[in-house]
Amino acid sequence: MIENILKLLVLLIFFVGCSKPTELKEQNFYYWKTSYQLGEAERNTLSLNQTTKIYTRLCDISLEYDKTAHPNNVLKWETQPSQEYQYIPVIFIQNKVFSGWDEEKQATAIRDKKYLDKSTLKDLAKNVYKLTKSSWEYMNIELNEVQIDCDWTESTKESYFYFLEELNKECGGITLSATIRLHQIKYQEKTGIPPIDKASLMCYNLDDMNNTMTENSIFNLKVIKLYVNKKHQYNKIPISLALPVFQWNLAYRDDKFVGIVRNISDDQLVRDFNKLEGNKFKVKQNPSKYKLQWGDIIRHEETNEAELQDALEYLKNKLPYWNGEVIYFDLNKNVTETYEKSILPFPIN
Repeated sequence: MIENILKLLVLLIFFVGCSKPTELKEQNFYYWKTSYQLGEAERNTLSLNQTTKIYTRLCDISLEYDKTAHPNNVLKWETQPSQEYQYIPVIFIQNKVFSGWDEEKQATAIRDKKYLDKSTLKDLAKNVYKLTKSSWEYMNIELNEVQIDCDWTESTKESYFYFLEELNKECGGITLSATIRLHQIKYQEKTGIPPIDKASLMCYNLDDMNNTMTENSIFNLKVIKLYVNKKHQYNKIPISLALPVFQWNLAYRDDKFVGIVRNISDDQLVRDFNKLEGNKFKVKQNPSKYKLQWGDIIRHEETNEAELQDALEYLKNKLPYWNGEVIYFDLNKNVTETYEKSILPFPIN
């Protein structure tokens, strides 16, 4: 009898271990502008990717001069949201909101186990939900999910997690999701796992943009593998994958990072810059047009479909609770002009 039970256990472990990873089911987008306006090009991109959800940036919350949290750059609706899509509000909250002090005092905070008082966090949760609910009701949008974007740390997790618990109460059954970073996956014993219904793993802005030797600060599968090097259950929370589809140009002067130069077309790269090795270019004319100086070097960074596909294949085997959703950051001009089909192919049934 015992022998038969042991055989059944071995078979069960074998089949669980050999279960197939989840396949791609949804390709959705972040919309990260301060005003909402969808044109024909954006609608075409959404159609090509069979998009059903738009994760829409609602506002940024930061500490102001009075050391209290305030919303900034609240989304303006320039066009009526379409009934074709589910709109999910995303609220970005500065990590320092949950410390209540300047950054240099955060070490003292964790040492002395001092955090923001609970009444402040309760008020923050109420205000966030009130703003979200009123914004969505005003535009007659059904509110099914709220997402919080905050790069919390070990020193702020107590306050942040308590805020999420209170926000969850305010939401009253609405799905509460939050973004997580790669380091929060690998070092989850230290950073903790937030009390949420769903997570979005941010797989971009992965490397040091200040380093002139960095090949691509936006995306690098090697960096992902450093953090996600084994299977992670992450408390069995469903995880969506946030992948980059944006590009930018990083400017360097005397080997020092001086800023991001956006909206340089391929034609402008050829006309106004000399190509150096790899993805680097040196300004040769019209530097003031790009707010550059003679001799400045830019590094052009982007991500292609093959790199995204490789990342997806790798991560879906490391994250058993991936829910089949990819969310692209973000819906922008580069996407609408570059892709003439879905960014990643859906599996053939």
